[in-house]
Amino acid sequence: MNYHWRKSIIGLIVLLSSSFFLAGCSLPGQKDFSGLQVEITTGSVSQIYLDDLHYGQTPFEKRDIRPGTYTLRIEPEDKGKKPYETQVHLYPNTLTSVLWSFDGPEPTGAGEILELEPLASKERTELSVITVPEGAKISLDTKSYGLSPAIVESVSAGQYTLSIEAVAHVKKAFGITLQPGYRLHVFSRLIKENDALAAPQDSTPSAQVLPSPSPDVLRIEAPTASPTPGATPKASPKPSPTPVLTVNQDIPKPYAVVKETGTGWLRVRDEASSTGQEVARVDVGQRYKYLSNMEGWLEIEYAPGKTGWVSGQFAEVIR
Repeated sequence: MNYHWRKSIIGLIVLLSSSFFLAGCSLPGQKDFSGLQVEITTGSVSQIYLDDLHYGQTPFEKRDIRPGTYTLRIEPEDKGKKPYETQVHLYPNTLTSVLWSFDGPEPTGAGEILELEPLASKERTELSVITVPEGAKISLDTKSYGLSPAIVESVSAGQYTLSIEAVAHVKKAFGITLQPGYRLHVFSRLIKENDALAAPQDSTPSAQVLPSPSPDVLRIEAPTASPTPGATPKASPKPSPTPVLTVNQDIPKPYAVVKETGTGWLRVRDEASSTGQEVARVDVGQRYKYLSNMEGWLEIEYAPGKTGWVSGQFAEVIR
């Protein structure tokens, strides 16, 4: 049975709350927050616990958690499977992503955990890879970087295909984004080849892409009350994939041009807020008719007769 993940985990980015964070500073009294995202690619809905407190169910995403080290427990509703428990590091103003599957014979599942750790130097970019089993071959695109556990200290920021190969295990290959000033930690638990072959055909994983990292500026709010253990809110429906739009460059001034985001595109929302609904995505370097601005957001015409808002942090008005 083919037990591959799709090459599309680009699930980690810095959540910038203001231009002060871009400069490595924060407002007086401003508290840092972290985010956690958990996706179950196959299997039933799972409950999410942090330090034994129930936080919700998958698909899970929360962006107002205090930075720190937590014990994460993913508890599948399938009683034939065992909960997976591990420590996760939630670094300030970053999103930690977990992509997991309880499909196959392995009772605690398999998958990836990605964390983004700030470095002392904003000029450095690093990658750390830990695997189960150890001794897996690590490659970025076509270049080999030895065996796991591995730390790659001299690598340029950008997007790569990370490949992980171990004897008698199914090869993993997925996309990652390395950010300047950060070390990306990747933990990967591999599937044994005989386990993959033994899995029922009707349980072939259909790995879901982690929601693409938002280049919008995160509007951090005060933390909510502690979750009530045992509460099981309904999962939010998954939005349909949004197409990336391009337009003709022959647009009269004033127009907005999309700056580099690290993903190649920028979200367009239906209101001037990071909580607004995504209505489209526009390409980096493209020009769009500028209409107005509001509190750091730019209103543009992203298609004939259709308007929306983009973050002014990643778009510039040319007059």
